[in-house]
Amino acid sequence: MASTVLIFSASLLALFFLRSADAEIGSSNVFSMQSYGAHGDGHHDDTKALGDAWAAACSSAKPAVVLIPKGKKYLTKHTILSGPCKSSIVFMVKGSLMASPERSDWSKETIRHWILFSGVTGLTVTGGGTIDGNGKIWWQNSCKTNSKLPCTEAPTALTFYTCKNLKVENLKVVNSQQI
Repeated sequence: MASTVLIFSASLLALFFLRSADAEIGSSNVFSMQSYGAHGDGHHDDTKALGDAWAAACSSAKPAVVLIPKGKKYLTKHTILSGPCKSSIVFMVKGSLMASPERSDWSKETIRHWILFSGVTGLTVTGGGTIDGNGKIWWQNSCKTNSKLPCTEAPTALTFYTCKNLKVENLKVVNSQQI
């Protein structure tokens, strides 16, 4: 009898914590790339939509979520997502973020980083989605795979610079530009 009461009490406590977590996420402001004009077709440049969603989330006084929706492919160029932000941010990658495959989109000033998070406190990057560096174009032009080619730089897919209380989990990073 005592074990049944203990199991019932533990179940209620677990249910309470699960509901609290859902309420916390539900009370967050969600800033979807789609709401900022993103195409999500893998062909049009969605860099501005990502930057605008980030700017809105970063200026929110409540905890915010930048959402990369599931089932879509968002093509982006060099992007700096900087703080300080007014509250914590969850960068929720459900779909795919894809680096531009055009080498001409990467200048000497932008070649080092594809997505750079800078000066953000309380950042969580998660969602189960994909970060796709479109590395094939870089690999075929690399001196590491063809010694006749000159060695050139390639972007780093994700960079975290002076971020505090950072959590990165549940992401798939594929086709990195660097080998």
